[in-house]
Amino acid sequence: MPEDMFHQGTLHLCLALLCAALIAFSKTGIAGAGSLAIPLMATIFPAGPSTGILLPILVVGDLFAIGFYRRHAVWKHVLRCLPWAVAGILAGWAFLFLWYRPLRQPLRHPAGSRTSASSGSSVASCWR
Repeated sequence: MPEDMFHQGTLHLCLALLCAALIAFSKTGIAGAGSLAIPLMATIFPAGPSTGILLPILVVGDLFAIGFYRRHAVWKHVLRCLPWAVAGILAGWAFLFLWYRPLRQPLRHPAGSRTSASSGSSVASCWR
């Protein structure tokens, strides 16, 4: 990892702030805004660090949402989804640390194809 990776210019800082704003918009219900932030952040930083930067932003957004909507939440539904969320986190960990690191394969192509497929399905569902 290059040492000067986090010493980017003003344009990169503005793009990173735009990514944070897009994630905030997606948390408020603007569909698809968060899916734009992922490839945008991957253009600023390498794939691994961009994931490490975005994950705390997403977690803080979720904590604010839990704090704000805790009285209206149906905790039975949240607890029913929790095992699948933990399984997804473990699968992501296994992908990054057991497959990606030994092979040193870039994550931009899989992340870009997933984002394109997700965006395409969103557009297709709007036209139905």
